[in-house]
Amino acid sequence: MENKENKNNKKSKKTIVIIYAFTILVILAILVVGYLTQKQKFDNDLNNVCSEIFEKEELTGLKTFISSLKDNNQKEKVYNELKIKLQKNADDNINNYEKSHKMLNVLKEELTNNSKNNSDELNNVLSFGKNLYTYNVCLINGDIATGNGEYYSAYRVYENGKKTISSIDKQKAQRIEKKQEDIYDKAKEDAKSFLTDKINSSEIDKYVSQSVVKAYIDIVQDEELTELYNEWNKKNEIRKNEESAKEKEKEKERKKQQGVRIGMSKQDVLDSNWGEPIKINKSTYSWGTTEQWIYPNYNYLYFENGKLTSIQTNE
Repeated sequence: MENKENKNNKKSKKTIVIIYAFTILVILAILVVGYLTQKQKFDNDLNNVCSEIFEKEELTGLKTFISSLKDNNQKEKVYNELKIKLQKNADDNINNYEKSHKMLNVLKEELTNNSKNNSDELNNVLSFGKNLYTYNVCLINGDIATGNGEYYSAYRVYENGKKTISSIDKQKAQRIEKKQEDIYDKAKEDAKSFLTDKINSSEIDKYVSQSVVKAYIDIVQDEELTELYNEWNKKNEIRKNEESAKEKEKEKERKKQQGVRIGMSKQDVLDSNWGEPIKINKSTYSWGTTEQWIYPNYNYLYFENGKLTSIQTNE
């Protein structure tokens, strides 16, 4: 009888353990399913708002989504996901960078009260995206210049792209170096021909070509090109000074043809067709000075503190 009762008790305990274990498993399964469901919902929501940005350039969904985040791990995932998408979209098409950048700026705005680490991470992402965009723009512009036969300009543009990307992507930097190597000889000949033409020309270079070729020469550090540039720059400065002197002479002649007007300085009057007076009467007061300039035929000019205030003519 007692053995039977013991057996029943053991059976009962075993049943309870099984039920308890089953209950635990069910609860765990529910938690896992809930977690996976929540995770899937988070991933879907993130993908949806990202697509909304890239396809529709709409930021409302992103703001709502960010506002709903409570978990720092989820926020960290948003950072990482946006960084990945930023790189992929910028690699695929540089125009997508603007959309990515808008999205990241919204994220920065929504999370301004977060920890400093999050803010620093976001700034790093924004900086990363900007560098990637600059690299792509340089690559495209360099290829266009190469296609147009503007080799030294292309070389300089490639250099800017290489500097921008070298700290974040060595392979891309090496890709640009290869492009520079391919056009190095042509770029040097292009710059040499350009400088020789400029030296022999009588025209003054007033545009960006001078700074562009100087930037290229600073990169390649070629002695021959440097000497040519210095010769051109010297001649260009001489031509500029000569033209400036001619312009000043023209201005002086123009002023001599015009009369005087209220507000002129004494030098303006001297440069005008009135010229030098035959006599000057000067008076000094506590508030300043006055001058009466006397001209032939009873014509007078009056100055206060160096400015023409009155004109008296004999007409």
